[in-house]
Amino acid sequence: MWRSRYPLFPPVRCVLTGSGRATLERRRSTAIALLRSDPRLSRATRVSVSICLLEDLRREGPFAPIFRGVRNPEKPIDWLGG
Repeated sequence: MWRSRYPLFPPVRCVLTGSGRATLERRRSTAIALLRSDPRLSRATRVSVSICLLEDLRREGPFAPIFRGVRNPEKPIDWLGG
């Protein structure tokens, strides 16, 4: 169905909540590591996945560099990927 509305697979933005900051940061790191190890995702160069913490999203907003992308998790990005 998504192909009828989007020319490309839409970016996936994941927001983590429901625990303390340290736990959520570990979950984000674990999720990124698992996603990076998936060969299907590494071949899908047009698929964009990034993760942030709800606390940061509320405090700084989506245009702040609060997301960590799967392809380059060391570089914080905003929700648009920039």
